[in-house]
Amino acid sequence: MDNSGKEAEAIALLAEMERKAIVHYEQSTDYYKGEESNSSASKGLLKVAGYAAQLEQYQKAVDIHEQVGTNAMDSPLRKYSAKDYFFKAALCHFCIDMLNAK
Repeated sequence: MDNSGKEAEAIALLAEMERKAIVHYEQSTDYYKGEESNSSASKGLLKVAGYAAQLEQYQKAVDIHEQVGTNAMDSPLRKYSAKDYFFKAALCHFCIDMLNAK
């Protein structure tokens, strides 16, 4: 088993305080997708979405939450968490609307 995803995730943990964390989490997600570890890939994507929202990159956060929510609906075990992902996407939509209203 290739440890590229774990190594990239470790780098992301070290870079969490910096804006570079998003790049490293995206990289670890790509590695996990290549290994077909969808659960780990979703976990990394949700980290990216969280940091994107903190940096006011709401559209990116919306896209990620909707993607993870749609993927979760296809899994019998993860389908119950899909509504949480869509709720977070809706909150980010509200933030976008508030910024556009200013």
